[in-house]
Amino acid sequence: TAGGALNLIKNQGLLPGKRVILSGRGPLLFSTAAQIKKHGAAITAFCHPRIQWSWGIKQAWRIFGQWGRVQESLEILQQLLPAKMPVFWDWAIKRVEGNHEYQITLSETASPGNSANNQDLVLTGDTIITSDGFLPNNRLSRLLGCPHEYQKDLGGWVPIRNEYFESTIPGIFIIGDMAGIR
Repeated sequence: TAGGALNLIKNQGLLPGKRVILSGRGPLLFSTAAQIKKHGAAITAFCHPRIQWSWGIKQAWRIFGQWGRVQESLEILQQLLPAKMPVFWDWAIKRVEGNHEYQITLSETASPGNSANNQDLVLTGDTIITSDGFLPNNRLSRLLGCPHEYQKDLGGWVPIRNEYFESTIPGIFIIGDMAGIR
């Protein structure tokens, strides 16, 4: 997840991968993309599902007085614009296949009153980073077939993993908010 990737980069000095696909929503995903580019990894794709503009407009007043955050956001966008990374607005991960080298199938998301074109796009990468705000984001671990268990103290359904953060599927490590929110 974006939180786990930022932790690896900022606190450990480690990149989560060399060819990264980012998918989801929220400011943390943009910050993660900027850090990944800054430290030399390639972003294969940046996927963002459909934005609910009506919700965004209703929430816009919340930025009033948060000028430091607004400036930080603008600086992140300024770092990302020259990166020329492939951005897929209104697309989300549909399927993930592979082991260490992943083949990710993206599907265009539909909006109310407008159906998607039903065409899929297939990309490859060695790392997938997701973000869904501050909820346990277990969509990717479910797509990979990882078993889950309900843990109320971690915010709901989370993937089962060992003390080394490895899921029950060898080679699949789960960190960040995908493993629960504390």
